[in-house]
Amino acid sequence: MLKLDDPLLWGNEAAEDEDPQVLSSYFTAQSDFDAFFDPALRLRIARARKGMGKSALLRECEQRAREDRNAVVVSLRGADLVAQRPIEYLTPDEHLHDWEQRICMCINRHLGAEIGLALSDDKLTLVETAELAGYKQRNLISSLVARLNGNLGALQIRPLEASNHPQLLKRIVDEGDWTVWVFVDDIDATFINTREERLRLSTFFSACRDLASAFKGVNVRTCIRTDVWTSIRNVDEALDKVDQYIFDIHWSNRQLGHMLCDRIRSYQLRCGFEEAAQPADDVHPKAAEFLPLRNAFAAKFPWGRTRAPAYRVLHAYASGRPRWAMQ
Repeated sequence: MLKLDDPLLWGNEAAEDEDPQVLSSYFTAQSDFDAFFDPALRLRIARARKGMGKSALLRECEQRAREDRNAVVVSLRGADLVAQRPIEYLTPDEHLHDWEQRICMCINRHLGAEIGLALSDDKLTLVETAELAGYKQRNLISSLVARLNGNLGALQIRPLEASNHPQLLKRIVDEGDWTVWVFVDDIDATFINTREERLRLSTFFSACRDLASAFKGVNVRTCIRTDVWTSIRNVDEALDKVDQYIFDIHWSNRQLGHMLCDRIRSYQLRCGFEEAAQPADDVHPKAAEFLPLRNAFAAKFPWGRTRAPAYRVLHAYASGRPRWAMQ
């Protein structure tokens, strides 16, 4: 049997800290996840309690998006979108505008880092934006301008700066050259149930909806805790239009069993135990479904007046949450 206390066996509890290749090796898909991975659907929001795998789903979708060489992947956390000025007293419309500016600015920086030779004002602005933010090394022209500025005295050649990031992004993506995936995790990490916080967070999801619908080729994927969504949904009627883009993550006991098997099988393959990870030819398909669990757990455990498989017991004790099951 495997050592249950081996930290490598079950993977990192925080999916965002896991190696992307390792995460993909044990990621357990559900049919409900298909729409989340579908690039034809511009906006999808995963809703679940803590420990249900929201971050893992985002990371797996991000990894798949990166396989497309023509795609630009923008991976953000809530802290990356923190405003640089106080926003407690903004109106809903001002909050919405503020979110759109900040999200589009992040997208533009990543686009600028991908542009090689900029032959238009818009693309040159993107490149300069990326360089100023440290997303990209200076190109030859920027380096020459920087050297010239040191010898021109009071006369300065200043880089182009975007004053309206949404309009700049729209002109760029309307050219049809880009497929952009935006992933935002932990947007509700520091949520406190106050009027200001509810307004701030509710307008974020409205901004995501507006961006996904207004900009062709821009796909947005994010997530939120169930309790937080309930708090903001009850006070913002505008979120009624966002409900259609939300799906809830659930794990049945059998799905949790498959997830445990996938993690054990991935561990065995990573450690070079390929033969142990494959069922024998004479094993009945029904018995082989949860066969990897036999390497870590007994086949049955006392459960009331009967005996139950390990995955069913773990599902009950973990309240259906994968992270708690791992712990």
